[in-house]
Amino acid sequence: MTKTAEQNKETNIGQATAQQLEAWKKKHGEIFEVGTAGKVAYLKKPGRNELSFAARVGGEDPYKWNEAILEVCWL
Repeated sequence: MTKTAEQNKETNIGQATAQQLEAWKKKHGEIFEVGTAGKVAYLKKPGRNELSFAARVGGEDPYKWNEAILEVCWL
């Protein structure tokens, strides 16, 4: 049986504190937690500016588009 992210929070690398999460929510609005193999990352929801940037940088390459979104949305 595998642990859920909630059960494994105390051992995840990169886990934010409750205070940090609240500060990010106030500053960025909606945030997302992505976790795998004991590591956690936080991303903000991309807005029009972030999507526009990714479209310019990514062009026809979907991998570059994804990289650009991660770069500008990573908290």
